[in-house]
Amino acid sequence: MIKINYVRLLDLIILIIVLFITIFLSVFLFSQNFESHNFIVGVDGKEYIYSLDKDMEYNVKDDVVIKVENGTAFFVSSSCPNKNCIKAGKLSFNNAFISCLPEKVYIKLIPKNRDKEGVDSASF
Repeated sequence: MIKINYVRLLDLIILIIVLFITIFLSVFLFSQNFESHNFIVGVDGKEYIYSLDKDMEYNVKDDVVIKVENGTAFFVSSSCPNKNCIKAGKLSFNNAFISCLPEKVYIKLIPKNRDKEGVDSASF
């Protein structure tokens, strides 16, 4: 005998809530990539702010090179032994962070309209 299961009202409410949360998070997370960014380069305890608008390479230390290309920033070369900073890939969204610990260098993306001392949503 075939048993028919009916969708209960509570099941439908839970499904609608899950769909709403999924759509909200998708829109929120993907909307961050479309705004203009700067990036902070930290070298030996000092921080410098650069723009992602222009494609170029920055020699930030002896063997450490950071490249800006198509609105993303990434490590091109480093003298560290494991090259984890290069393997980490490209930064393309707010508060993304890559560091090269042996060389004491890091890069972090920030919104263009925020200075390095401002409060962001991650620290609020």
